[in-house]
Amino acid sequence: MKTIETERLILQGWQLDYLDDLYEYAKNPNVGSMQGWEHHSCKEVSLHALKSYIEDNDRWAIVLKKNRKVIGI
Repeated sequence: MKTIETERLILQGWQLDYLDDLYEYAKNPNVGSMQGWEHHSCKEVSLHALKSYIEDNDRWAIVLKKNRKVIGI
């Protein structure tokens, strides 16, 4: 997947080291429901999703440049 950079963001493929950020983002019940999926109840759910994102290579990780934190899918 191609990486795209703006002044503040990086859009790129997912990496295993994004697990904690994904879980922090996806455990919020308001986030999942807005995107059509249930919130992640544990890190294992996030890990399963993350592995599928990496394997399918069809979803962007939205990363803040200043701290390299994933803030969205």
